[in-house]
Amino acid sequence: MNIKIYIDFDGVILDTWEIIFNKYQKRYNTNKINEKNIKKLMLELGWESILKDSREINNSLEKIKQLNKNQNVCVLSKVNSKEEEQAKRKYL
Repeated sequence: MNIKIYIDFDGVILDTWEIIFNKYQKRYNTNKINEKNIKKLMLELGWESILKDSREINNSLEKIKQLNKNQNVCVLSKVNSKEEEQAKRKYL
């Protein structure tokens, strides 16, 4: 049986939220998320920069490489822009 394993990107592979939320808090001086403002901030920061500054979670990339030797591993991610999609594809 060929099993596919799906792994989420944000918060599983990289902690992108830490970078985004910290910058959001500094900019808007609040913990309350406004979706329009968070999307605007993500575009301003740029996804290549967000990915570069985000910390890898639990050596996830190496674990995915090892898992991919015997399983079909796919990465899932919600994307808010074409730039985000391209940056994540390039990163992986």
